[in-house]
Amino acid sequence: MPFIIILPCFKITTRYVRELFRGKERDLKVIVPQKRINFVKPGLLKSKCSFDCFYYCFRNPAMEDLPNLNFA
Repeated sequence: MPFIIILPCFKITTRYVRELFRGKERDLKVIVPQKRINFVKPGLLKSKCSFDCFYYCFRNPAMEDLPNLNFA
């Protein structure tokens, strides 16, 4: 099932993620935003995120031309 999820950038290096996508690296694409993603919190005028996030895209046909992920 295709999905796109926003997660902290360091998640890609965790053992859990590496094992979850082992053998499926061709189906996983990572998009690195140009700027840090800030999340809106109810009741706050401005929010600042203290960590960087990536878009993790799995089996999305529209992104087949993007470079493949390589776990070294």
